[in-house]
Amino acid sequence: MRTLWLCSFILMASAFPALAQSSNAQVKVFDVDEGLSHRKVIKILQDSAGFIWIATIDGLNRFDGYEFLRFKSQGEEQFLPHDAFTDMLIDEQDNIWLSSPDFITIYQPGKGSYREVKVKQGAIVERQSIVPNSLFLDNRSNLWMAAYDENSAESNLRVLNSKRQLRQATRLEGSYPKHPAVELGDTLYVGAYDRVIWKLDTKGNIIEVLQLPAGPNRRIAQMQVVKDKLFLLCIDGTLLTYHPPTGALRQHPMSFETDMASALLVEPDGDIWIGGHSVLLYYDHKRGQTIDYDPDVLEITRAACTYRHIFQDRSGVIWVASDYGAIKILQTEPVFTQYLSGRNEYCSSVYCSTRGITEDEEGNVYISYYNSIHVLDPESDNLRPLFPSNDFFNYPFGLTYFKWALYTCNGKRIDLKARRVYTLLNHPLKDLGHVLVD
Repeated sequence: MRTLWLCSFILMASAFPALAQSSNAQVKVFDVDEGLSHRKVIKILQDSAGFIWIATIDGLNRFDGYEFLRFKSQGEEQFLPHDAFTDMLIDEQDNIWLSSPDFITIYQPGKGSYREVKVKQGAIVERQSIVPNSLFLDNRSNLWMAAYDENSAESNLRVLNSKRQLRQATRLEGSYPKHPAVELGDTLYVGAYDRVIWKLDTKGNIIEVLQLPAGPNRRIAQMQVVKDKLFLLCIDGTLLTYHPPTGALRQHPMSFETDMASALLVEPDGDIWIGGHSVLLYYDHKRGQTIDYDPDVLEITRAACTYRHIFQDRSGVIWVASDYGAIKILQTEPVFTQYLSGRNEYCSSVYCSTRGITEDEEGNVYISYYNSIHVLDPESDNLRPLFPSNDFFNYPFGLTYFKWALYTCNGKRIDLKARRVYTLLNHPLKDLGHVLVD
């Protein structure tokens, strides 16, 4: 084992970036009134069938977009043997791994069955439990966990192999239950204690110690692997990126000062979400702007929230686990607003409205409306007229892309390379319906 002092630390931003005004977003908080088993939510994930699974301190919930199906140990709910969950994972086979005091439960929704693994030896005694936290499944289907002993206030790193055999890997420092872990290549990274990350081999042996720069509270709150980098969120709000091949450690401009940062999500496009106590930040990396959604949530809950976990489902919706419910955030960007206002050079009538939308292989989005067609560039977010000279007039008919051409529902074909318009159906201008490619 060796210790690596990360002296290549580069301070990229010393001050928190100015907050932008809240964008157009729909914020919904699901509580017990909507059918949730408990308002204190621990984690939110999605399975391959599209169901949203919500683990709380009093039951597991499945949400189908309309209503909740609750899983509990008592009552008329769907049955699971435990209620108080501390963490949750969903693997590639849609098995749901749930941690609760003294137990790991593996629930198989497709079969409606479950298995239990006891993580404490001997009798189960209230307030003397071994509590698993920070669950992580590695590439070999081993389940790693930080096992917190309520009696001694000590934590140990344990691993449950594919044969359901449990062993202790190493002792973890600090009298706190959570020690997040991620895997990059064949190396496991574990938040060991303040300012320290352990690099472990596949057997759980410490092979290197990474020492972070000094700060108010540099204990790791969350980690996420993005390509070949690690994003490291510290309790004090500092966000770091670490590149293992070069050893480069940098502070991200998203960093800010707080007493308790707890949740991190880095989206595939580079946008970042950070949650903590009374702070729910969204960083738009293209614009360099940061939005705090906590005021939007506060307006609904009327109480200060702690945001524990942030998740993005396959449709792009953001889900946030909080102590006041499951929060759903649907972001909308009015990229076409400037062309829909009256007396605009491209839209001089209040009747202007979008009628057709389609996309080509390169991700360019074509939008038809009252008297023109616009194209939205996916890289720059730039919305411009397809015919800048405005020499093209088209009634509000549908739009379909096929092989470098646009087809409208009034019988026109627009060659995108030549920017020429051809008439396929010679008849009075009227809507014939939607264009389909056969």
